[in-house]
Amino acid sequence: MMRSAADELRAQRVRIAELEAIIAEPWRGRAPVDLVLHCPNCGKQHLDIGEFERRVHRKHLCEDTPGGPGTGCGHLWKPFEHATRGVLEVILPEES
Repeated sequence: MMRSAADELRAQRVRIAELEAIIAEPWRGRAPVDLVLHCPNCGKQHLDIGEFERRVHRKHLCEDTPGGPGTGCGHLWKPFEHATRGVLEVILPEES
């Protein structure tokens, strides 16, 4: 069954909107980069745990981390343009 011209136009508009979203935010849908992050304001190490360990995001808030050292200062920062995840240490794959 052939699509009507109106259906084809709607499908093209949806695809254009999807492509525009990818261009506007190319980091979306990609796995975050694991990094040892420290707040640029107070120096406290930032760990993403719980929901934020799984959720792709670029901005990080310096706050109290259960089991983490000290209290956070409330500073919000974006270390890079792509998504990052604050980890205790970065584990690199072994070379073969």
